[in-house]
Amino acid sequence: MNIIKNNFHDGLDWIRIDLEGIDHKIIMSIDDEILQKVKMVIYENMNIYNFEIDEIKEKLSNNGFTSFIDFGIDTACVK
Repeated sequence: MNIIKNNFHDGLDWIRIDLEGIDHKIIMSIDDEILQKVKMVIYENMNIYNFEIDEIKEKLSNNGFTSFIDFGIDTACVK
């Protein structure tokens, strides 16, 4: 997440993650400071466990995300 932190200080509206099963690990490593500024996160919900999805929802909810919309193998999380 250093790429985001070092290059997108205020101009990042959304994050799209599709990392073949490690989406959970990546989302959980994003600084809360970044998540509080982002308006939408989209991740692939395939190949991750239900408890990991629950952890993602909890982390994002704690950072202002209120809607979690599944479409196909992806989930869009918006404020």
